[in-house]
Amino acid sequence: MYTLLAGSPPFWHRKQMLMLRMILSGIYDFSLPEWEDRSDTVKDLISRMLVVDPKLRYTATDVLNHSFFSQYVVNEVRQFTPYRRFKVRR
Repeated sequence: MYTLLAGSPPFWHRKQMLMLRMILSGIYDFSLPEWEDRSDTVKDLISRMLVVDPKLRYTATDVLNHSFFSQYVVNEVRQFTPYRRFKVRR
């Protein structure tokens, strides 16, 4: 999800060993310009998905129940009306 929204992975370094340390430590940030217009809600969701400890990391159910999906995604889906767009006849 981080990569989809930013266009780059959350953990990256030219040196593979340093990148591995970043992954194992959970070191990432939202400092890229691509994150400037992203909501705090989606940043919160991604942060919870990237927690290193699997016991504390969000599960798939937790992710789907996060306010990002209830606030933003559901509203976007409701606004999308394929019947009008494609003029489907029933």
